[in-house]
Amino acid sequence: LRRKLPQEITKYKNLIEKKDAILSDAREQAASILDKAQIQTDELVNEHEIMQRAYEQADQTIQAAQNQAQEIVDRAAAEANEMRSAAVAYTDQMLASLQQIIEHSVETNKEQYGSLMSKLNDTLHVVVNNRNELRGQSESESDAQDVQQ
Repeated sequence: LRRKLPQEITKYKNLIEKKDAILSDAREQAASILDKAQIQTDELVNEHEIMQRAYEQADQTIQAAQNQAQEIVDRAAAEANEMRSAAVAYTDQMLASLQQIIEHSVETNKEQYGSLMSKLNDTLHVVVNNRNELRGQSESESDAQDVQQ
């Protein structure tokens, strides 16, 4: 899991970088379209009628370019959001798996530790009782020796 998670994070970082490249490309395309529209407008300015048509066509071209640029940016943003959502969902899934593993380990170790503590307490109780019995015998033997003398 430790080896796989950095690979997945790198993968999603690359996807985010691709998103940035797509957004940059969309902006460049939009700028190019706007530049072309401006050039067309400048060429049509020579006469009054042509100028009127030029303004209309330029406005339409600019509007179309802006619409197209906005569509490209919207698609790129949607893709980026999908990638981010997928990365978040995947990371959450991995963390949920890790959480389950850790919770299971905690429970297992808690049970084993509890069992160990219980056995150690039982053994301690036996040792204490044995020592008390030995002390009781030693005192009885000392009393018996004192009586014999």
